[in-house]
Amino acid sequence: TSLNASVYSGEVIAGGDPQLERALALVEETLSNCPESPSALLLRAKLRMIQASTEARADAQQAWRRRAREDASRALARNPHLASAWKV
Repeated sequence: TSLNASVYSGEVIAGGDPQLERALALVEETLSNCPESPSALLLRAKLRMIQASTEARADAQQAWRRRAREDASRALARNPHLASAWKV
């Protein structure tokens, strides 16, 4: 893992991609104000899938993908019309 890591909601984001880190920080801020926002949950799910693809370790990839699916499931339960936006 990289020495450059950030923490969002207790999760360590390795790799140091500043755009991904910034995007995750912004969506976390949004979710702190509106925790059940379907759009924000779906965006975080997509960002977590991107994070999974950058991980070298298989266990880390699986963990990020599991979190992404959990976010997507919550988002789609609240707004099923977003299903077309969730393409994995």
